[in-house]
Amino acid sequence: MKTARIIIVEDERIIAFNLRQRLIKLGYEVPAIAANGGKALEAIENEHPDLVLMDIHIEGEMDGIDTAAEALKRFQVPVIYLTAYSEDATLARARQTRPYGFLLKPFSERELHATIQMALERAEVERALDASQSRLRMALSAANMTDWELLYSSTQGEVLYAGQADFLQGFADRSFSGSRAEFMQLVEPAFHQQVNAELDRCINEDPCCDIEFAAISRGSDPCWLRLQGKLVTGQEPLQIIGLLQNITERKLAERGLLEAATVFEAIQDGILILDASGKVVNINSSFARLSGYQLADLQGLSPAFFDESALRPEHFQRLQTVMRNGGHWRAELSLTDREGRRLPALVAVASVAPPNQPISHFVVVVTDLSPIRSAEKKLEYLAHHDPLTGLPNRLLTLERLNQALLRAKRHRERIAVLFIDLDHFKWVNDSLGHDAGDRLLTVVAERMRGILRQDDTLGRLGGDEFLIVLDPVENEQSAVTVVDKLADEVTRSLEISGHTIEVSCSIGVSFFPEDGNESSSLIRAADTAMYAAKEAGRNGYAFFTPGMTDKAVRYLALNHDLHRGFKAREMILHYQALVQAESQTLAGLEALIRWQHPLRGLVSPIDIIPLAEENGMIVAIGEWVLEETCRQLRSWLDQGFAPPPISINVSPTQFVHGDFVRVLETLLARYQLSPDYLEIEVTENVLQSGKNVLNTLQQLRALGVSIAIDDFGTGFSSLSSLKLLPIHRLKIDRAFVTGVPADENDTALTEVIISIARTLKLQITAEGVETPDQATFLKEHGCNVLQGYHFHRPCEAQAVERLLSRKHVGDKSLF
Repeated sequence: MKTARIIIVEDERIIAFNLRQRLIKLGYEVPAIAANGGKALEAIENEHPDLVLMDIHIEGEMDGIDTAAEALKRFQVPVIYLTAYSEDATLARARQTRPYGFLLKPFSERELHATIQMALERAEVERALDASQSRLRMALSAANMTDWELLYSSTQGEVLYAGQADFLQGFADRSFSGSRAEFMQLVEPAFHQQVNAELDRCINEDPCCDIEFAAISRGSDPCWLRLQGKLVTGQEPLQIIGLLQNITERKLAERGLLEAATVFEAIQDGILILDASGKVVNINSSFARLSGYQLADLQGLSPAFFDESALRPEHFQRLQTVMRNGGHWRAELSLTDREGRRLPALVAVASVAPPNQPISHFVVVVTDLSPIRSAEKKLEYLAHHDPLTGLPNRLLTLERLNQALLRAKRHRERIAVLFIDLDHFKWVNDSLGHDAGDRLLTVVAERMRGILRQDDTLGRLGGDEFLIVLDPVENEQSAVTVVDKLADEVTRSLEISGHTIEVSCSIGVSFFPEDGNESSSLIRAADTAMYAAKEAGRNGYAFFTPGMTDKAVRYLALNHDLHRGFKAREMILHYQALVQAESQTLAGLEALIRWQHPLRGLVSPIDIIPLAEENGMIVAIGEWVLEETCRQLRSWLDQGFAPPPISINVSPTQFVHGDFVRVLETLLARYQLSPDYLEIEVTENVLQSGKNVLNTLQQLRALGVSIAIDDFGTGFSSLSSLKLLPIHRLKIDRAFVTGVPADENDTALTEVIISIARTLKLQITAEGVETPDQATFLKEHGCNVLQGYHFHRPCEAQAVERLLSRKHVGDKSLF
């Protein structure tokens, strides 16, 4: 057993030494004797005694009571007072220092020993109690709790106490002690009635209370508390003791779970939750709706579409890897619902694993692709047929002409191409209205279709222009026979809107192989012959002859001039603004090439790009456009401007060129540009150019460059493959925008394209916006970005700098 160490504080040396001898005799250790308060405090600090015997009347500035108070404050050491006096005032002062005993001089060894032992035992008990309370406080703190107590008296009112200051520091400045009304100031007003009612119920009815409420927090974050208590006395003053717990984290977690559960049930996509072995644990209502199965039908089973027999080998292998090692996987699958119907769906699988723990669950998201497939079919038809007449449009007509040419070359047959233009059609539109004009076009189309063979093609190129492919044709006379029948059918009068209309047509005819080997040359020849027929007085036909045009001569001259102009650095870039539909702020710029010809003035890209494609200059010109755009961006940045991303049109030839991505990377590094300053625009037809295109698209995406599909709706892209391509934006071709909102066909097609972009989560830009009605229609139907003369014409870089200095781009005076 440890020997108790006792310090004596006594200013009379004989008494002090005598007391020391008595203590040693009783088995105690006396490490120090002090005659005044200063020496006593110094000895206590150095020796760490178990007890101090303190004479009340000692020499120095501090008497024994002052010294004991300081020792208790600084060292929490027990003190027994020694005194020969017992004045009430002195004893009252001494009691305020919470002494562990009094010994009135003179005292016997028995009194001394008994008083010391009681003091030491009390000190031991208090130390144990302090340790216990400390552990309790730490436990409460760890559990985010504090204690509280309410004393209730019907005559004296209530006092409510809430404990630990560190727990309450988010709500009050210190531990709380006050009336219930004061405590309620910590409670959100919406919960006052509930908290008061619960406390009253505990006092008057049920001896237990338990309530959760929102507390007023000093910060912006919400705080929730749980108050639990029990009535422990049945007589006044009534006493309720309990715990106050901070449950904010639990409430936030509950809210997160509620939000997740709401999303789980509200989302349109089907969701399955699988356990670590791949067995169904839960499904949402959307999956039940899509599949026809309920949870009871699937619980404990693996999804049927996970079976090896239902997946392509590469899909099954990738899925098994995810199931074993975790990660993500998605693919388009054909699912079967409960009734045996096939459902096209995009299936995504993701593993769920807590940090540093094995996989616990898998989440499977099933997106119904039926709306996209339906839109594909509609768009496929609208993209290849004229909505007004139902005839093949320009794209499909060209495709069929190309197919006819392949057969003709293989079988050494002739083909006739007829270019038909209605005479004075504009007069019908202007005088009787567009409805009458549409009706005329429909009737003429039906009449012409009625006299053609099944293998012949009749297509509407646009406006009042039609193209017929006679496949095959034996000779010129056979073509003349068809032309005569066409003229007779077209010129028959018809009744429209109460008016009798007589219309004629001019027809140009070209032949394969005499007038060309490609569709473009044959159509160009037939078009030239049609104009010759018009010049001859209309209502007739003409066969193409080389003397009708000097296009070949002009082509050679222009080709030479383009080479000269490119070397002479006559090419320049203009920029057209792309505008945010909602905010009218600048969303981007499109770089457009111009040729500053010394004699012809500003030459548009229509006269540059086709020729460059044909003569092989397109890659060099395209790389110049890329570098000039990067140079201009660097210049603007160095001047302190904040330019938006710039879109650059890239030709199919340049895009499939093996060095395209390398060239772009080199330019970005040379001009120290972030890739997100550029957006590469390619046409739909580029997507059909083979595997290299997909590789190039993926490299661009990895590089951080955005990708847009330009002139969307005019090509032959497959929507089923489009959704898997790494693209960011679709651009609606101006050919569709021109007719909105007046033309119901253009309107329908535009709405479908916007819907597809939304479904695929792509940005959408409309080109060729020239009127307020077009802008309003596109904005109301969810088109993000608008481009066209209604906002800004293409302009030089200097004008763009003025635009970059403005917040909004609605002011056309900038250009």
